[in-house]
Amino acid sequence: WGSTTRPQREFCGTALLDWQLWGREDGESAAWVLLRDHKGDTALHSPFGEAVWRVDESKVSVEDGKGKVQKKKMVEFLVIMTGPTSNGGHGLFCSGFDVFGQVGEEKEKQPPPQA
Repeated sequence: WGSTTRPQREFCGTALLDWQLWGREDGESAAWVLLRDHKGDTALHSPFGEAVWRVDESKVSVEDGKGKVQKKKMVEFLVIMTGPTSNGGHGLFCSGFDVFGQVGEEKEKQPPPQA
């Protein structure tokens, strides 16, 4: 899993510094999970700057009780500012936001067909 954002050129100087990425599985009752917490992150401090951040696998995995680790299927994401931008403002300006990772479910490997 990873995420990326791109601030617009017109908003240069209002780059995010302190922000969080949250995700949750499908359903209104699913709990939000903090995927990444950014503090003083200067990665986006240029016009149309972009960056990629990895999400710790432990944030999107859960043990099924049988010793097997299952990946959570995150379908909703939320970005929350937790402090002012680089120029002291409180507006979140972003011209793009991508979240990427594995899509679909892994299938167990099947033995090759016998000839």
